[in-house]
Amino acid sequence: MAYTEIRFDHHSNLFTIYDAVHKTIDLRYPTRLTRVGTIVSLHNSPMVERLRRIKQLGYASHSYPAADHSRYAHALGTMHMMRMILTRLDNEGQITAEIFKDLHKCFPDTFYQRKTAENVEKLYRHMLVSALLQDIGELPYAQATSLIFRPSENLREEVKNSVGFEVKGWSDKDIFTAASIHDEPHAKLLQSMEIDLSVLVFLITGYLANQELSQLGGLRQLRHMIDGVVDADRLDYVFRDAYHTVGELGAPNSVVESLLYYDEIGPVFSEPGPVSDFLVLRARLWTTVYSSPQNRFRILLLITLLKGIIEDRECTENLFGRDFRNGLSLRDFQALDDISLIEHITRFYNEGAKDRLRKRAQNALDLLVGYGPEYQSFWLPSSSNLTQIKQEPVLPDDLFFDTYSNYQDHSLYKPGAIRVKSERYRYLKNPITLEECCGAFSPTLKGSWSALPMPGNILLFIPKNAKSGSWNQIFQLLKEGVLYNVLKKNDPLLPTIHSDTRNEKGFEGKSIFISFAWSDVILVKTIADALRRKRRRYYLLYDPYQGLGDDTGSNSINSVNQAEAVLVIVSTNYINRYADPNGNIRKEVIEMTKRYSQNGLKPVFLSADNYEEIKNGLPYEDLGYHGIPYVGKPLEDYSISMIEQAVDEVLKIIDLTSISKTNKKRK
Repeated sequence: MAYTEIRFDHHSNLFTIYDAVHKTIDLRYPTRLTRVGTIVSLHNSPMVERLRRIKQLGYASHSYPAADHSRYAHALGTMHMMRMILTRLDNEGQITAEIFKDLHKCFPDTFYQRKTAENVEKLYRHMLVSALLQDIGELPYAQATSLIFRPSENLREEVKNSVGFEVKGWSDKDIFTAASIHDEPHAKLLQSMEIDLSVLVFLITGYLANQELSQLGGLRQLRHMIDGVVDADRLDYVFRDAYHTVGELGAPNSVVESLLYYDEIGPVFSEPGPVSDFLVLRARLWTTVYSSPQNRFRILLLITLLKGIIEDRECTENLFGRDFRNGLSLRDFQALDDISLIEHITRFYNEGAKDRLRKRAQNALDLLVGYGPEYQSFWLPSSSNLTQIKQEPVLPDDLFFDTYSNYQDHSLYKPGAIRVKSERYRYLKNPITLEECCGAFSPTLKGSWSALPMPGNILLFIPKNAKSGSWNQIFQLLKEGVLYNVLKKNDPLLPTIHSDTRNEKGFEGKSIFISFAWSDVILVKTIADALRRKRRRYYLLYDPYQGLGDDTGSNSINSVNQAEAVLVIVSTNYINRYADPNGNIRKEVIEMTKRYSQNGLKPVFLSADNYEEIKNGLPYEDLGYHGIPYVGKPLEDYSISMIEQAVDEVLKIIDLTSISKTNKKRK
């Protein structure tokens, strides 16, 4: 259906937004363009209207009462900033022919190869719509709920069919975004405006059917405007969040006015000052607002409550009306917002359903609805004390703690990401990196600029009236310097581990058994999560009732026997457990040696520790190796990106390895 142009009176204010940060925002296109109705029609669509009911800062508004602005306001602000960026680049002659050449190569039915007025208008339209819709896949209180809610396998399959290629590496937000765009009412509306859905999905997610094409220089310029170090999204939320919380430093207009162009590397500015202020303001928000103890405490309470609820099917159905533990449908997702989630939780509390929860989740629920004791927070320093604890302590049900592990890889700036070009640098490398020319900020930008308030440390939340009992043991572990290690093993921010994906829809590849020592469970959770994101079949002995009916030793032996591949997470902990002649690790390794001798199945190794610590202690030759297997970098101080890389290498080996069918499945 062809787009019908809507004409508005030039002086009409029916389509003007009065914004606290950007002042007047006209929802129509700039006057140089002919199509003026796209944003006007979209901003009241259900997928955008839903953002009215989701706070941009979640629980931060408890500490900053003015910070109750919505993602809807942010969406309109992002669209406005994108319009400012495009206008600036167009005025500077930086909407280049290369962009349209690359767009034509990837989307020949939508874009011509040359830069024409019609092509420029199409680009404006798609970029503004992508900026408006870039957050429609967000969950309410996403810092907590993103660890709990995920798209169902059916929804992933629907998105795969809609976009026409695999979506295995996509984030949950990308899945929800693409599903919303392709939802029939929204798709019809977008197509009526001559919006190419495949272009829109690429601009927002970065994914194409042919991923190599996504690296074309012209396309990368566009992606930097939408998802980069200085993009329309950040230019709005940094100044918007600051306006409602810590106060402003600089202005978004000054950043845009100093922008010269984007290339495939990133943005280039004429002055270091405005963009330096922007980065400093963003860092201040991370330290003072996003990572504040008051905000993080409530996030932890919500995580604890939701994890407790999904342990029980009846609790899940009481809260949401159905069992969503296998993932959310698009309709489930669309019904979730701040208002509905809080209403569900309040009703759950008032109806007395909390009695089915474990005590920790009950405590979290009481605190979330406004009851419970007063809490205080303390920083627990990281510990190098590796003393083995004879008996794992029982953590008090009213202890909460934050490892900030969901942001451990989050850097506020990567050297070289922003450059400055000016006549004053004519005798230097021009453009020059921001960290080389920003004066007093240079040392900060040249180093590793972590977003964490206290990198490596844990924030404890303890009730002021903490009593005896299990608290005595906690205080003793704190005194001995080993509490840090105990808490890291029980990190509440790690996604719930999925111990067996072999029979889940959409998972493929060889059936991989993961052998590990329980002391390394944090690392194993992260590895399993990486395998799950890659939709690979794996299993491990993790759940308390897994293999019910057999003794634990038999479970270990049977797990090795069922495997089509074995991944060993070797460490000093693993080797120490292997040394126990009656331990389950010993039984697993012995069974691995039998599998190798009978059908050539060699386990693949990743190591939590360095080479010197793991080179002795396991029968590597009996497992098929001449000497010690190469295990790559030690993963004891792992990052998510390092885990992803290590898992990719392991999968390459596993996929290339074949084993004899002889005795493959032994009783």
